[in-house]
Formats: sequence, structure tokens, C-alpha cells
Amino acid sequence: MKKNIENKTMNKIITSAITVFSSLPYKEVPLSQITNLAGISNGSIYNYFKTKEELFKYLLNEACERIKKEFLKIEGEKLEERLYSFIELNFNLARKEFNIIKIFREGQYKFIEYEQKLRKIYIGSLKKIFKRDISEVEYLYIMSGIRFININFTNKKIPLNIEFLVQRILKGMLPNWKYNYISSKEKKLYKIVPFEENEKKNYLINSGEYLFGKNGYHETKIEEITKEIGMATGTFYNYFSNKEVFLSEMTKNLSSSILFFVEYNSDESSSQIKKQIDILDLIMIFFEKTPYKYQILRDSEFISETISREYLEQLENLCIESFKETSYSQEEKKILGNMLVGLSHYLGIEMFFTKNIENRDKILEELSKFFSDGVQ
Repeated sequence: MKKNIENKTMNKIITSAITVFSSLPYKEVPLSQITNLAGISNGSIYNYFKTKEELFKYLLNEACERIKKEFLKIEGEKLEERLYSFIELNFNLARKEFNIIKIFREGQYKFIEYEQKLRKIYIGSLKKIFKRDISEVEYLYIMSGIRFININFTNKKIPLNIEFLVQRILKGMLPNWKYNYISSKEKKLYKIVPFEENEKKNYLINSGEYLFGKNGYHETKIEEITKEIGMATGTFYNYFSNKEVFLSEMTKNLSSSILFFVEYNSDESSSQIKKQIDILDLIMIFFEKTPYKYQILRDSEFISETISREYLEQLENLCIESFKETSYSQEEKKILGNMLVGLSHYLGIEMFFTKNIENRDKILEELSKFFSDGVQ
């Protein structure tokens, strides 16, 4: 009887924790809110978890285990059938378990070991699907699009043409188009930043970018931002009503800088595959010397969805537009655009968080071949 009671209490804690952590950023979650929702005393939770971090990590591991369990259902005699089954299971799981997957998206940056664990689960499943080993670049090409589409399409309640996605993975996003990759080291690039007339405001934003990226949004105090540039704390409030408004404007500036950089340095007359490779290349170049700026964009997604949504939608539109000269339908271009956004997203994780990628040029050169030929 005691064990049954303990299991029931544990289930209440986990269910409540998923609800709360999926609605608030990790740093803003009080354990008392979880215990109140679970209907247990504040002290009871410590019989199961010593700290908030331990509980959060339990949820990250739980997400991995639920995904792993789902992939045991992969079916199909042929490669196409197995890949279709895999994508369908992923997409259905994203809809069914959206809250815990949302939690995982925040945790994959904070506790990178769980992203590494999930990566192994995905690679293991892909090995069974393709019945061979999967290379690093094949993993990126296949899973980046699937993972990003799962979240974006589920969030927006967009139906997915799974068969089209299967074909683009196996036969390439741009079959029969060829491109000989040229390293960005051989290009002259220009960095453009949004013009800010007020110098003090610009200093504050630059200071905030550095400190938020280095120490984290929640860990950084306003007085630390002003102290960094020798300003009085009160000066901050002449331009920003609070820290979230400050983050919002900072993210908009950063987003504009990235998109300007990509568009200005892209060559409209270039070959079709080069357009997509350039987008990936330029985004990585932008962040390479200041990876803390990448951290800001990722953090903003979990502090306020409205702050990051504009950037993601603009980037999605840019990626969709890069396929304008193809004969694909608008629905199909949207899937391709999201595959490209997903690639930029997970390339960033692999470069700046997991550190699994060291030679960007080699990765992009191999990706360009998959854009043309697909993964078989």
C-alpha cells in the first residue's frame, strides 16, 4: 500500500512539473508552484527530489525515454516505409507530448548531456532504418529538419506532408542540382548592424548582449549591465521600463543584424543549392566569433515566445524565399524552408554547445551533396 501511495505521489509531482516547467522558464519556476498543483505539502517533494535541478533533469531524461520507447514501433519492409513510420511517430509524439518536448528544448542547452543522449537515440533509430552506420552529416541532414518541423508545425497546428519530407530526405531537397562548395574564407563579407541614433542606448544594448550571453538572462542584474559601461543604474530606465523589454529590443536588434548580414552577403545570381548553403554558412559565420549572441537568441525563446517568434518567422521566410525559383508548391517550399531553418538551428547547437562540429567547411561541403542527392 505504501509503495502505491508513493508511486501516486511521484506521478502527481511529474505531471505537475511538466505543466509548470512547460509554461515558465526554468529559472522562474518555484517548487512551491509544483507542489501546490500536485496537491502535496511543500516538504513532501524533497522525499523524491533534492533540488529543482534534479527534478528538471529527471524530466529531460523522461523525455528521452518516452521518445526511445516510441521508436520501438518503427515499421516497414522498405527503407521508404521505415523512414515514413519514423517521421510519423516523431510528429505524432510531438503533438501528444508537446509540453515535455518543449521542456527538453530549453534543457538541451542548459544540460547538454541530455541532448547528447537523445542524439544517440536518434542515431540508433536511423541505423535500424537505413540498416547501416549513419555519419555526422547524414544525422544533421535527416534529423535537423524533422526535429524543427515537429515543433514548428505542431505549435502552429500545420498538417505535415510526410511523404514529401521522406522523398526530400532520400532524394535531396534539390535533386539533380549540383554545386561545388567554395569556402567562405575565400569571400569578402560585410557586417551590417542596425543604426541606433542614441549612443547611450546602444552602449546598454552592447553591454547587455555580452553579459546575457556570458552569464545568462536571469543571472544578470540591471546594475551589472550599467556598471559594465560606467553608467548610473537609473540611466537604464530612461530607455527601458524593465529587463524583459530590454531583452526584447536587444533580440530585435540582433535578429536584424543577422538577417541583414545574410541577405547582404548572399548572391542572388548564384546557383540554387549555393543559395541554401550560403544561408547556413553566413549564419554560422555571424556567430562564430561571438557565440554568446547565439545563446541570447536561444534563451529568448524560453523567456518570451513573442520575442523570438519574429526572428524565427523572418528567418523561415528568408529560407522559403531561397526556393522561389523551384517548381515546388508553396506547401512544399514551407517544408523545405523549415528543413533549412532546422539545419541552421542544429548546426548552431553542434558548433556552439555540444562542440561536435569543428570543421564547418567540411560539413557544409558534405551537406551540399545531400541537398542534391539525398541520403540513401
